[in-house]
Amino acid sequence: QNGATLTITHNLGTADVLAMVYVNSSASNTNAQEVGMMVHNSAGQFDCGCLVTSLATNSIVVQLGEDGYNDITAGGGLSTTSFASQYIKVVVLAAGASGGGANKYVADWATSHGGTTVDDEATLAISHDLGTTDFNVSYYVNDAATDTNAQIVTWDAYPSVSAGAQTTDVSTTGVTTQLGKNGYVHATSAGQTDFSGWAGKYLKAVFVG
Repeated sequence: QNGATLTITHNLGTADVLAMVYVNSSASNTNAQEVGMMVHNSAGQFDCGCLVTSLATNSIVVQLGEDGYNDITAGGGLSTTSFASQYIKVVVLAAGASGGGANKYVADWATSHGGTTVDDEATLAISHDLGTTDFNVSYYVNDAATDTNAQIVTWDAYPSVSAGAQTTDVSTTGVTTQLGKNGYVHATSAGQTDFSGWAGKYLKAVFVG
């Protein structure tokens, strides 16, 4: 239902994970849709989508927006749909330790990366050792250097507003990460959102590729 806080268990044995959330009207992969990460509407109209929070070695928490999710139509338009009576599927991925699976690199919790302090409008240089540009990266934020209560960072931008973290350059040894001038979108346990400033926050980047 709208605003629900879901605890999803997994057996990966690590908190360095990537998570994808899907929604459907039935327990089927056919016509399932990825749930967009929750964004904050400055006009206070909609808190739609979801955010992944509170990482653990055997679970994550998915916070659903209090106004449902954005359902995309065949023509590319959006409509707001309630989570009530919908089915949720969560795919949690981590790099495999053997068997030729994907590799992982973690730029662990820090208040600065590449010599630049985490702050509103900061441009960070974050290194990795994957030796490829074919990877996914997820950013997490927290008040302390811990996975407990950490929250995934989205990118939310519209005229005169930018919030979150966006990768702006990719190389075989690192990325350039731009932080929003309005901080990042923070979700409450009621499924509401607001902006929080980057100053004093810890940032972690998980690369899988």
